[in-house]
Amino acid sequence: PYEGDGPGSESSAVGFARAWAERNGCRSEPTRRRLAPRAVRLDWPGCRDASAVAHVRLLGFGHDIPGVIPRTSPPGTIFGPAEIWRFLSAHPRRAT
Repeated sequence: PYEGDGPGSESSAVGFARAWAERNGCRSEPTRRRLAPRAVRLDWPGCRDASAVAHVRLLGFGHDIPGVIPRTSPPGTIFGPAEIWRFLSAHPRRAT
């Protein structure tokens, strides 16, 4: 569950994002930005090595990717694949 209170759940969705932010050396508090009436994005700034951590919360939505199945996407959300692509294309994988 989103809040992390289900069986076997160790943390909330935001808790996992916070853990990644800590691993990446980001500043402790995220900035909040409304993407759509029912979509809020949290970004942790100042991560080391140009890494980034973001979390998008969809209000009143299930566990689907918004916009993929139009009949089940509530109005006021985002087109999930485009939002995911924007994040990933802005942070290409570095050669190891």
